[in-house]
Amino acid sequence: MSRLKSRLFGALSIGVLALGALGASPVHAGGSGGTLMVDDDGQAKPGKCGASGPASNAAYSTIQSAVLASSAGDTIWVCPGDYTENLVIRKHKDDLSLRSVKPWQARIWRPISLDGDIPLVHIKPGADGVSFVHFALVFPTTDDCDQATAAAILVEGTNASIRGNRIHSDGPDDFYTCGYYDGIAVTANNVPPPGPITASATPAAINAPASAFVGFNLIRDFQNAGIIAGSYTHARVTTNSVHFGHQDSGCSFTSAATAAAPAGSVCFGWGILYYGGARGTVDENYVVADPSVDVTSTQTAGNITFLLVGISIGGYSTPAGKVKVLGNHVGLAVEGITLGGTDQNIVHDNYVSLSFGTGIYVDGTNADIRRNQVYNTITGNGGLYASGNSEGNLFKNNRALDNSVDCNDDTGPTVGTLDNTWVQNVGDTSDPSGLCTPES
Repeated sequence: MSRLKSRLFGALSIGVLALGALGASPVHAGGSGGTLMVDDDGQAKPGKCGASGPASNAAYSTIQSAVLASSAGDTIWVCPGDYTENLVIRKHKDDLSLRSVKPWQARIWRPISLDGDIPLVHIKPGADGVSFVHFALVFPTTDDCDQATAAAILVEGTNASIRGNRIHSDGPDDFYTCGYYDGIAVTANNVPPPGPITASATPAAINAPASAFVGFNLIRDFQNAGIIAGSYTHARVTTNSVHFGHQDSGCSFTSAATAAAPAGSVCFGWGILYYGGARGTVDENYVVADPSVDVTSTQTAGNITFLLVGISIGGYSTPAGKVKVLGNHVGLAVEGITLGGTDQNIVHDNYVSLSFGTGIYVDGTNADIRRNQVYNTITGNGGLYASGNSEGNLFKNNRALDNSVDCNDDTGPTVGTLDNTWVQNVGDTSDPSGLCTPES
């Protein structure tokens, strides 16, 4: 845990230093490869925020006005300040780069009047290579706010880079009607063809699937999913910190766990969700319930909302090409990592702890599951679990201890009749017996 935190914040620090070095020389010159300045009072001069004197009104006062004035390949530098607006980046803005001059000091607030189904930042189909770096995206929870049902950042273009941003609400007030639903979503810009996705399905069946690098972001206070990749998209999701956990009197631990919460309640969410044939790599992420919420005390009182699944790879069957889930830390979820109806995924070197139901849940086929550590699953299916629908999965060199059941496979009554293979796993309890070897 400490090593992953160190890597996460070390990477963020490197990003901050790099951006600071770049921030010293922006100029105002629109056109391909040019630079535009944005300052909330419009008073920046070329290359300097908070300037005065001649040319001090050279900056745009809104980010969207700079986006509209930009050309492909431009860089937009945004000075510290508060910007209440939503951004739309359309086609013909290829390789446009939007950057906060000082990390997280350019704060983009969701307008109260914005329709809930409109993203705060929308990279539209046809926009290729757009970068969005080191902004703070803030969602109101007071003053007649309403819930943002769209993602905070929606990527429908290709080769986007979403790096080092912070997404959060501005307070812990009413999460039924305020705040935001999803953090970062990478989705295709058309509906996938009907029926299950198979290895023979081709990307040509939809129009230009989206793709993105999503890294070094902090996402908290979301109500459904922190990061989503879906509908044939390709995403590298790495070194993000995803926190979820709200105290909410409308939810109870029992009803949330069974997905039967009261109507309108926001009781659970997904940390990272891949579905609909999405491919890519999920690595070195830190996905836990919000550490500021005392889960131990509040779950007993029935007033805690929490992660339903830390990392979920599922939905339609994933085409051959695999999703790699590598080196993540997942904690305080109902299910830590799940493979639902998917094929040929790789799950290596993850650390899963304090799950309420299952540490690693496998309901798919032909997955390679190795060197994971699973501890302290409280109840349910236990640490490592293969459902009765699973087949051809390899569990090797995993370590599962102090779980309700350390190793569990429902495909047969004995080790010799199982549809999955278990090799050199460490665990004190097994069902059926012999799946894991007790720690010596």
